[in-house]
Amino acid sequence: MSSLHKGLGAGLMVAALAVAAGPGLAQDVVRPAAGQWTGGVRSGDDVQEYFVDLLAPLWVRSEGQLLFNLRGTFLEDAEQEANAGLVVRRLIPERQMILGANLYYDTRWTEQDQTFDQVGLGLELLSRHVDVRANVYQPLTDEEVLSSSTSEDTVLEGSGRSRVATTTTSQLRVYEVAMEGF
Repeated sequence: MSSLHKGLGAGLMVAALAVAAGPGLAQDVVRPAAGQWTGGVRSGDDVQEYFVDLLAPLWVRSEGQLLFNLRGTFLEDAEQEANAGLVVRRLIPERQMILGANLYYDTRWTEQDQTFDQVGLGLELLSRHVDVRANVYQPLTDEEVLSSSTSEDTVLEGSGRSRVATTTTSQLRVYEVAMEGF
């Protein structure tokens, strides 16, 4: 990962922290509780995935909190992913809901030995009956060419002295890219 990507990731985290804290940080602050570790396995017909997750409060106010989230995902086919993010959540007691926003820096190591970095930004609405989340992703690394092949096909037409050769060149490239968009 380039120093530009590292600097961008660190800068985004610091900016999110400053925005999340907002004015009056020292007012109405409750001592943060200890972080919570979770882990597990997701399994299907084709793949098994193992994960660990840390969600640790940085600041807790009476109606909101700033959390640090660190996740690691390990797939049986040699893919891994690491995510570090800041999550801001605000309780809206009269509506019995939580509104939140998050900013993540993600790195994924693929089965084809490629590394992709991206920044994710999300919004969430959590309630007793429904959770709604929307995320957008911006890759920080370029696509990687996994394979490339070229083929030529020549066709001769005509007879005798008036023959025409038409050559068609086809090129096939297989790419791997970081997720972009929603």
